[in-house]
Amino acid sequence: MPKLSGFVFDFDGTLAVLNIDFVGLKRTVVAMAKAFDVFIEDKILDLPLLELISTLENRIPSSRDFNIFKISALRLIKDAEIKAAKKGKLFHFTKPLLNKLKRLGFFTAIITRNCDTAVRIVFPDIEHYCHVFLPRESVKRVKPHPEHINAALTKFGKSKDSCLIIGDHPLDIVAGCEVGIMTAGVGSGRITEVKLKEAGADFVAPDCLELFRRLQREGLINGFDL
Repeated sequence: MPKLSGFVFDFDGTLAVLNIDFVGLKRTVVAMAKAFDVFIEDKILDLPLLELISTLENRIPSSRDFNIFKISALRLIKDAEIKAAKKGKLFHFTKPLLNKLKRLGFFTAIITRNCDTAVRIVFPDIEHYCHVFLPRESVKRVKPHPEHINAALTKFGKSKDSCLIIGDHPLDIVAGCEVGIMTAGVGSGRITEVKLKEAGADFVAPDCLELFRRLQREGLINGFDL
């Protein structure tokens, strides 16, 4: 494997404590859609939240009802994200880790399906700790669509062969595989390392700090001594 020169981080569950109730939000969104007589199959809740909304809105024939549902569902999500952020916090290692990487000359990006406002509540000075920050408003299509990672890599000006995406969810691994970038899964969210490995992660670790210690041991980075 080539030496690594850039890292694309997920946010919630990777750099910050994950405390959003996605299951509850999905159930609320489904209940909202039922008010418009939308067909809903049993496995609909298996979809990620944003993709769930997109699927349901496309089943609403009336353009007026379509807009009402879409606006209401997205407002629900944003309100929930902001509420969760007010109780959120960064992991203890997040700022020291990002600082260290910048000092060593590594390029760092943070990409998230979360909204800009919520992230900045938890991490108001985020842009001082990374080179690129891309919340969902910054791209047309969020991960796992490859556009999200590719947008970060373009801003890096780095080859994908020397970069690694790090996340706590299989969506991050799927996104990385779509782009053709190396992937790492961390068990600091709600998904186990075993599940992340099964999703195709090249590396797994309990959290980002242990991940970088492993990368150092395997010779993929130098100078990391946190």
